[in-house]
Amino acid sequence: MIKPNKNRTGYKSTSIGRIPVDWEVRQLHSVASVKTGPFGAQLHERDYVQDGTPIITVEHLGDHGIVHEDIPMVSDADRNRLLHYSLKPNDIVFSRVGSVDRNSLITNSENGWLFSGRLLRVRPTSQVNPAFLSVYLNYEPTKHKIRKVAVGQTMPSLNTRILSNIQILLPPLPEQKAIASILSTWDSAIEKTQKLIAQKELQKKALMQQLLTGKQRLKGFGQEWQRLKLSQVFKLIRTYSYSRDNLTYDSSDRNHLIIHYGDIHALFENDILDLDIEKRIPYLKSQFSNDTDFQFLKDGDVIMADVSEDYEGVCECVEIINIKSRKVIGGLHTIVLRDYKDVTVKCFRGYLFNSDKILNALRRLATGVSVYGVSKSSLLSIEIDLPPLDEQRAIVNVLAAAEKGIDLLNQKLSLLKEQKRGLMQKLLTGQVRVQVKK
Repeated sequence: MIKPNKNRTGYKSTSIGRIPVDWEVRQLHSVASVKTGPFGAQLHERDYVQDGTPIITVEHLGDHGIVHEDIPMVSDADRNRLLHYSLKPNDIVFSRVGSVDRNSLITNSENGWLFSGRLLRVRPTSQVNPAFLSVYLNYEPTKHKIRKVAVGQTMPSLNTRILSNIQILLPPLPEQKAIASILSTWDSAIEKTQKLIAQKELQKKALMQQLLTGKQRLKGFGQEWQRLKLSQVFKLIRTYSYSRDNLTYDSSDRNHLIIHYGDIHALFENDILDLDIEKRIPYLKSQFSNDTDFQFLKDGDVIMADVSEDYEGVCECVEIINIKSRKVIGGLHTIVLRDYKDVTVKCFRGYLFNSDKILNALRRLATGVSVYGVSKSSLLSIEIDLPPLDEQRAIVNVLAAAEKGIDLLNQKLSLLKEQKRGLMQKLLTGQVRVQVKK
């Protein structure tokens, strides 16, 4: 069980503040060895093979261990040559360049695998519980310290000396084990919820494809659908090429908003953008000098990112609702579509434009080399199949219910993560002690 430490007399002053009297401040090298992965001359990407021993790279460092997808392999000959870079259960692998605070604990599933030159291996001694050490190295204040001491102007990097000298706070071994066990309960709940969200999202996507193509019809609907070009339903609304430098979030005035293409790619997870809920939309620093000079968005408008660095992001979009008195414009690299015929209902447009059928049609029209885009004329030439209005409303109700279930799971996930952060703060500083049975 855990027990608050209200009596501060059981604490001592140290270089990093007051800690429990039976805890120690140590440098990482005193409880673990740190080793850099093989240098580039020892192993190249061209040495990778189809079948062999997996080698972990930075991309495989996940929040809950090693990600077992798209793992490169090396031959038996290279593995034997690189035995010094083998991994054992309870090792911790760290990103050496870039996101230098990323790290994962090695389990039995990765026993004997290798680690790449862009990683550092931390091998705990018997003086520290490996699971506790992994937790402590994933504690945000520790990660902040690591980022702060990293070197490099354009890309932060670590070496064995820097990481070895990081200070850590160590409770007695039994308490380390107990703390790690408590926090692993939250990790399990978080991972389970994440998997459930992924499963529900796949189910919703499959349902969208069935309902929005007419392969599955809802009970009571059998009327023929109408095939139209986008230009017969939607018109283009003017957008404005303000760069990110012209935008800010720091204001009490939240009524003059601008939707930037980067936010469509990075922030808006749902097909529908509800302005009563979403608070991460920036506004122009200069605001709007003359409202009559702008074409403002209306409820039901679809706003689309017209460029993407990858095919998957081509024409990602959202339908905007609950604009109310707010004045909103489309920003840099966006296209805004408005139904001027009233042949689609509220929220149906967001689901329609995010269906595989429409997205695949847009991707076929995309051009570019390093950046892909679709022209407005090509966009408007695409054909869509529209059910009657009452069937559209029924489809929206079904998909909105699925989306609400996902939103509730995401709220649960956020709460679990917040609870874990609070527990880490208390347990890893000794503010709350774990009562260990002797």
